[in-house]
Amino acid sequence: MIIKTFIAKNVHGYLDFDIKFKDDINFLVGHNGSGKTTALKLITALLTPDLEALVDIPFDSCIVEFFNPKTDKLSSIKASKSEFAITIASSLSSESIEYPIDEIRHSHFEDDSMLDEISKLANPVLITLDRKFNKRKYYSKDIRSSHFRVSSNIFYDEDSKDPEDTLTVVKDLIQEEVVRVQRRRAQEDVRLKDKILLDAFNVIDCSGASFPQSSAYNKDELSEKRSLILSTLESLNLRDKNLQEVRVATDNFFNELYRNIDEFHAYEGIDNSEKFSNTNYMDAMSFLFSNRAQLIRIDNMVKFIKESHQSKSKLYTKIDLFENIVNSFFRQTSKHISIRSGTLKINVKGRDVEVDSLSSGETQIITLFAHIIFNRRLLNKASFMIDEPELSLHLAWQEMFVDSLKQANENLQVILATHSPAIIKGMNSQCVFVNNNSEGLVS
Repeated sequence: MIIKTFIAKNVHGYLDFDIKFKDDINFLVGHNGSGKTTALKLITALLTPDLEALVDIPFDSCIVEFFNPKTDKLSSIKASKSEFAITIASSLSSESIEYPIDEIRHSHFEDDSMLDEISKLANPVLITLDRKFNKRKYYSKDIRSSHFRVSSNIFYDEDSKDPEDTLTVVKDLIQEEVVRVQRRRAQEDVRLKDKILLDAFNVIDCSGASFPQSSAYNKDELSEKRSLILSTLESLNLRDKNLQEVRVATDNFFNELYRNIDEFHAYEGIDNSEKFSNTNYMDAMSFLFSNRAQLIRIDNMVKFIKESHQSKSKLYTKIDLFENIVNSFFRQTSKHISIRSGTLKINVKGRDVEVDSLSSGETQIITLFAHIIFNRRLLNKASFMIDEPELSLHLAWQEMFVDSLKQANENLQVILATHSPAIIKGMNSQCVFVNNNSEGLVS
């Protein structure tokens, strides 16, 4: 989803919001105490939905409008609060529903489809000041038709992981991406085997083909094809015995091919009558001509292999992107990360170091970009909100931050509540003001 507007009245008894967001980068600007953090929390509470958070923050009413990619239309969610209840209305439902505050506090409110519909949205991700991610609420019905509510943080396994351990979450995201790539690599290997097998039974008609010139048989090119074929076959998980037999057969064929090519080339420039009367030349010519179909199959196999390699290379786009972005930050401290093995590895000047030896700023960079690049929730048009991203980031990193965000996910709507001129870095047109009193803060 893309958040369009947020309006709220009498928040904490004195704050009013009327914020219009841009579709890409937003710098949420305001004086200290102007309510930037509260605005982000209310937006997230409406869109999650999180009734407990709406109970905890004082307000009269608040409404968020957003572009809903499922319907390709603008949608809205509104909450109104009285002394004893919160009323939720939404364009997603034809009715508004009142939730008694006392029942919300005790998780006893009645079953309805409203919260279920909201929870199915591509809810925004909020990183708060304590660098925790917002929890996502799932609403469903149990077998007794009473309302059963599940609160889970999508970034960790509640049964086995510590939710506070952000690096454990990052390691899981990385491992999931690498496993996904490996699974698709295996599928690509199966497709390659099928193509090679099917091509082996294709009828190749060489009856009308003219005999190739000697320049068509380039031993260097053939050697490259041979190496490519053997290295690929070795990677296709053939049984050792089968692989050895394939290797021997391939070597025998190419060795015989090279021998006949040498014999064929030896008679270049010699009169045809002399060549055609020479048994060795005629044997070489006969071998090359009779194996034209096999040479065509070899060319086809090389084509299939190169196409497969290209497809596999694209599978690593996100992994390469993550490594490149994080390493651009780490270059100043001579650190280098790698994740292709599925494990987050840190190297400093040729020496491996423990991941938990990273600084808070380094951990923040790894965590942020792991979620932006690998989190399935942020694949399409989505909103990613960060409260004061400049925390733990020194000045040089702040200057790199927004460009790196755009590089990481161009479809992302980013909302940054910030005081840092280095992060804004001249992009004043991307500033949105938390209230009218904030204008004039950016020059």
